[in-house]
Amino acid sequence: MSQRAAVCSVVFSFAAAFAAYAYSAPLGPGTWDTAELQTVPYILGIAHPTGFPFYTLAGWLFTHVFAVGSIAWRMNVLSGLCVGVAAAATSLIALLLGAGAVEACLGSLLFAWCSAVWNKGSHADPHAMSLMFVMLVLAFAVLYVRRGAPRYLLAACACGGLGLATHPEVLYSLPAIAVAVCVRRWPRWNVIAFAAAVLVLPLAFYAYLPLRSAYVVAHHLDPNAAPPIFGTVPSELDANHASTPAGFIDEVSGRQFGASNAALTLFDVRKYPAAFAYWWQQSYAQIPPFAIILGGIGAIGLLVRDWRLAAVVFAGTFGVVPFVYAFKAVEGDPNRYFLPSFALMAALAAASSRLAIPRTEQGARSIFVSIVLFGAVALQWMDNSSSLNGRYDSGGQGTIDTVRRDIPDGAIVVAIWVDATPLEYAEFVDQSLGTRLIVPGWPGEFIDRYAAWEKVKPVYIFADPHAMDNIHANFSPKSISDVVSSDGYHHIVRVLSTAGALH
Repeated sequence: MSQRAAVCSVVFSFAAAFAAYAYSAPLGPGTWDTAELQTVPYILGIAHPTGFPFYTLAGWLFTHVFAVGSIAWRMNVLSGLCVGVAAAATSLIALLLGAGAVEACLGSLLFAWCSAVWNKGSHADPHAMSLMFVMLVLAFAVLYVRRGAPRYLLAACACGGLGLATHPEVLYSLPAIAVAVCVRRWPRWNVIAFAAAVLVLPLAFYAYLPLRSAYVVAHHLDPNAAPPIFGTVPSELDANHASTPAGFIDEVSGRQFGASNAALTLFDVRKYPAAFAYWWQQSYAQIPPFAIILGGIGAIGLLVRDWRLAAVVFAGTFGVVPFVYAFKAVEGDPNRYFLPSFALMAALAAASSRLAIPRTEQGARSIFVSIVLFGAVALQWMDNSSSLNGRYDSGGQGTIDTVRRDIPDGAIVVAIWVDATPLEYAEFVDQSLGTRLIVPGWPGEFIDRYAAWEKVKPVYIFADPHAMDNIHANFSPKSISDVVSSDGYHHIVRVLSTAGALH
């Protein structure tokens, strides 16, 4: 295979993936975490744990330099760029594992057009950036084993460090670097020291969290820190009050969500069978079964040809599986942690033609694998191309419009997370909510606060039908005025009187 064909495979993989993501990226603000992550980078805020400092700073730079479209759309496009690079890295890994240019390109698209991957590539999400860094770690680790040049080891470590500064999940890819060093000729000590430095130094980006929090506090930038909220729930400018030691630990560890305990599952081998059965269930839902079979054939072929490369790629992708199995009760989207393993399966499927079969020519095997992969990619496209319509998704804009229309300026608006994040986008980015204050949380969380708030500003609760159960469980009928909002779905509840009215 010529170098030109390999380069064309990698470039086309990026272009085809990115084109689909950029076209399908919603034009306006989303909901849930998407809206938060469209907001935080632009305003240099602090997101929910683990803070994602490198993602935040890169997003700030991107949204200010790439001044096209809405801020929300720019952050969506940044995710598309990241996942496009991950698709290109998948093609490169397939080539390094022995796939031909056509098979490698098809394998990368098999991965890129999975529904879970497409979703990450078209919506603002730090997991899109961490996926990019994981795949680059794997690609450079494989290059180091194949060629032995120290620059590949340094590049793998640099990507690992920047990935850790984006999201701690990248930690599970670092065994690929360790295995690569062990199975290859041991590098000189100065190379090891430099590699360790470029791996560790990017963690300094986490200093952004306490420094920015301290700046927000010192300059009174957070409207929720002022009366009458007094910091009961900080805004997206200062999540967890990271300038305090306890707040910083909460922010970077995610301990309030049980992430630390879930990570310990890695050392409990008794749970491995159930964990990998869960991974199989999730991968089966994302990748056509016959493509998974090809991936298994590719894995066998790789083990036979070069156990060192097999050790590197498996060590860098499957260590996260026990963690996800333990964390899935809390995690609403466990598939995002499995994306590197899906990419590896696609790369192995592309390399499956290298498995030696008696009396079978390499050319015939390559043609067969290409045909099977083409069919799998076609199925992926037919199943998931409806994602192209995502550009027309109104997302959180309807929520913003309803609050502007139905709740008077100057009010305190309590809303659960799914609705609060687009409202904070409007508060800080569009600045279209006037002087309304957004308080994220369940209505029942602030029962002891409403009396003080109501003395200063009118208090409204913006609730979907699910949140109405929380209202009915905590408020007496005389303390609220409940009407269906103009969007016909949400309820707007005015807190009328809190004195003796709440139970």
